[in-house]
Amino acid sequence: MNDIFKDFQVLMASEAFQILCNSEIIKLNQLLAIQALLIKASIPYDLFFSPGTEERQPQQQLNIYINPTTKIEIVIPLEPGGSIFGGT
Repeated sequence: MNDIFKDFQVLMASEAFQILCNSEIIKLNQLLAIQALLIKASIPYDLFFSPGTEERQPQQQLNIYINPTTKIEIVIPLEPGGSIFGGT
């Protein structure tokens, strides 16, 4: 069980994860980097996409499962009318 916590600490310290936690908008390549780190560390996760409505902006939700009773939920807002691919 210590290995998953060690791997999780490495994930939390990664540049991609820091961008995710400290930024309102994230680019696709940053999200893919986070997924690659989760897969490499064998940390289970789910990623959901909601295209948005007139009342809600588009968003993604990343659920990271630490153990059977603990998970981290991160909501990633997507800029209305924008693109996570970068550019304008």
